[in-house]
Amino acid sequence: MTQYSKTTSQPTTEVKTATAKKSSLQIATEIDGLSVVDRRDLKFNVNGKVYKVAVKEGQLVKKGQLLISLDSRDVQKNLESTLKDYSIARNTFDQTGQVTYADKVLTDTIRRSLDNSQYTLDKSVIAVELKSIALKESYLYAPVAGVVSAINIKEGEVTNTQNGGAVITITQPINLSFESMAEDIDILKIDSDQKVVVKIDSVPNVTFPTEVDFISNLATLDQNGLATYKVRVKITDQKGYKLLDGMSGQIVFITKEKENILVIPNKAVFRENNTSYVTKKSGDKLEKVPVVTGFTDGKEVEVVSGLSAGDVVVLL
Repeated sequence: MTQYSKTTSQPTTEVKTATAKKSSLQIATEIDGLSVVDRRDLKFNVNGKVYKVAVKEGQLVKKGQLLISLDSRDVQKNLESTLKDYSIARNTFDQTGQVTYADKVLTDTIRRSLDNSQYTLDKSVIAVELKSIALKESYLYAPVAGVVSAINIKEGEVTNTQNGGAVITITQPINLSFESMAEDIDILKIDSDQKVVVKIDSVPNVTFPTEVDFISNLATLDQNGLATYKVRVKITDQKGYKLLDGMSGQIVFITKEKENILVIPNKAVFRENNTSYVTKKSGDKLEKVPVVTGFTDGKEVEVVSGLSAGDVVVLL
C-alpha cells in the first residue's frame, strides 16, 4: 500500500507598489457641461412665401450676404393699399379740423368726431410704418461671417411667425464656448480670477485654455427646487482639434497648482513620531526611508526630499 504525504504551501503576500515621478498637482473644482458653438438662429418677423433660398448648408457666408427672401409682391400691394387708406384718413382729418363755427365753441359731438379722426389717422400712420418695416423684413441677411449650419425651410413654403422656429442658422465654429450649471456647493468655490481649463471627454489627456465669460448670480431652480447657476467660458485655443457643438466635458477651476514636482501616492506615506516615512523597495529589499512631503491634492503628494524620480515605494 502506497502512502502519500500531504503538503501545504504558505500563500505569498503580494506587495503593491508605485513609482515616484515628476508630475503636476492641483486642487480644482470640476463642473460637467457641454461645448456651445457661437450661433445665430434667424427667423422672419413677417409671414410670407419663401421666394428664394440663396445659400446651402455648409456654405461659408460673409456678413451682410443675402440668405433667404420672401415673395415681396403681396407685401408691396398691402403697402400701397395702406398708403391709400392713410391719404384718405389724412384728408378727412384735415377737412374736419378746418370747419369753422360761429360761436367758436366745439360741441361734444364735434370734439368726439375730431378725436375719432385723430385716432384713425394715428392708426393709419402706424399701419404704414408696419407695412414699410414688413417690406424690409422680407429679406434675411447674414449678421456675421460664418457657416450655414442649418436651413429649415424650402422655396415655396410659407413662414409662420407665431409658431415657427429659426429658418436658418449661422455658426462661427472658431468661437466655441463651454457652458455648465454649477450647484450652490460649487459656485462658492469658483472665481473669474482663477485659472480655468476645459476637458473634453472625447479628447482624453488634453486640456483647453479658456477665459471666463460669465458666472451668473441668479439661480435656476430645477423641478426639485435645487438651485444651479450658469457658468460660461470661452475656449481660446482648440489646439488643432475641430471641436463641435454639444461635446460633453468639464470646466476645471484651478484654485492651487504646482508643476514639475516629484509625487507619489498618499497611500505610500505613513507617520511615526511626527516624521513621515515611506517603505522603499529595491529588488527584494525593503527599506524604511524618512521623507519630507509638501503639497497634496488628496490622492498624490509632493515629495520635497528623501526620494528620487524612479524610486519604488510600497503602498499601504
